[in-house]
Amino acid sequence: MIVIGKDKTLDNYFIDENGVITDSNGKIQKIYLHHGRPHFKGAKVYQIQMWTNYGYRDVNFWVIHHKDGDVLNSSLTNLTYITRSEHTTFHQKGNKNLLGFHHSEEAKQKISKATKGQNNHLYGKHHSEEAKQKISKANKGRTRSEEVKRKMSETRKRCHWYNDGVKNYFCEHCPEGCIPGRKDEDIKKEKRS
Repeated sequence: MIVIGKDKTLDNYFIDENGVITDSNGKIQKIYLHHGRPHFKGAKVYQIQMWTNYGYRDVNFWVIHHKDGDVLNSSLTNLTYITRSEHTTFHQKGNKNLLGFHHSEEAKQKISKATKGQNNHLYGKHHSEEAKQKISKANKGRTRSEEVKRKMSETRKRCHWYNDGVKNYFCEHCPEGCIPGRKDEDIKKEKRS
């Protein structure tokens, strides 16, 4: 019997220590490649190998790591469970392209431009009341160091409100030709009176 998921098993199939899957008659089963990974019946062969021999583990926390780096090698001696964070750290250390990588100023500007306004995935969306309550609850009792409080205060002293004719914005430097806006507190005071 092999395990192909949290509560899924295939009773008539078996996997050996080298990752070869056979049926109950000993016939070797075909494995197909999907996105460069060997699959059988919708599950990755290395997952089947580990889940069958060591039990299913939550895929949100645990990663099956190939010791030799070859994702096609699903032998039991080549596989091990490690945490997702350990896996990320391991591959970042081994990848000279990622280690210490910083975007150029030009790239940062392009990323910024590409994710502003209507291009932003959160544009026009608002938190539900339930989400606001969760955020509020998570921040209750949170203490900030004196240094953080000082920095926040300094930032607020430098910042300005401006209005583009449609909406009020909070920024460090008003863009040229902007219409001075109003702070939200001023708007709320007007509504109360």
